[in-house]
Amino acid sequence: MTAQKFFSFATVAVFALLASSCLKCEKKTYTWNFTGPNSGTLTVKYVNILSEVDYEDEENTPDDQITADYNDLISRFIEGTEAEDDFPDAKFVSKRLFEQDGSLCGEIVFEFTDISQAKLFKYNKTAPLMYYSSDSVLYTDGNRGPSYMPVVMWENNANKLVVTNHISTAEGESLLSMWKESKIEKPMGN
Repeated sequence: MTAQKFFSFATVAVFALLASSCLKCEKKTYTWNFTGPNSGTLTVKYVNILSEVDYEDEENTPDDQITADYNDLISRFIEGTEAEDDFPDAKFVSKRLFEQDGSLCGEIVFEFTDISQAKLFKYNKTAPLMYYSSDSVLYTDGNRGPSYMPVVMWENNANKLVVTNHISTAEGESLLSMWKESKIEKPMGN
């Protein structure tokens, strides 16, 4: 059996374990950098990617669950288009996994030629830029709306916008050591 066939078989076997395991990240940061009035780049950073292990699972060991989650991360984020699908109208530029502050992070970069492609909105040329966030905002360099209006707003001439959302608790098993072993370091892009 060739190494490629073995890896394919192992990957399929591991995906069978996914029912009891789960990927999550602690925070997600969106950074918009404008290069023109309505165009620029959007960088989405996933901070502290973790495996949520079910220690009461009698069929799958914690190591099996962590391996399944790591393979799911590679399949969906690196090899797949799940992250790109969140911004289908923007142009995909690159994505990568990397270590920061002792945790595994992911990053995807897009280019946009219209603010709507980057999920921003303004109702006319002089209106503030707005971003709707269904997640809890931890940090922003903009102005937050009240709890009944979960938007962040910036002056319409702002050149850089940042929002960091809380996604999940930092409880779980880090996938950093598996990433270090696999050496998937180079950015992927066009």
